[in-house]
Amino acid sequence: MKETPLNFILLQLIQAVKLRKELAQTEQGLGLTSNWKDDTRQYFFNLDSKWIESLGLEQNDECLFGIIRFDISDEIKSTKHDQLHKFSLTY
Repeated sequence: MKETPLNFILLQLIQAVKLRKELAQTEQGLGLTSNWKDDTRQYFFNLDSKWIESLGLEQNDECLFGIIRFDISDEIKSTKHDQLHKFSLTY
């Protein structure tokens, strides 16, 4: 398991992946795609790998599933950007 402290950019990435998952699930419900998991995976793996690494992450399925499972709690939402390091993403 790896643990990466949160920062504002990492939190934005987590939100983007989670939103892409929600969109893919909606598209699957509408019959526009056949597999929301594959679509979400494709989104994550199409991001620049050097950028992903600069955030302290790895571009692999374990990291992707850690992002999807991550709970953006009310406490995280109310935390100032410079204090986000008190939380971490574990995958």
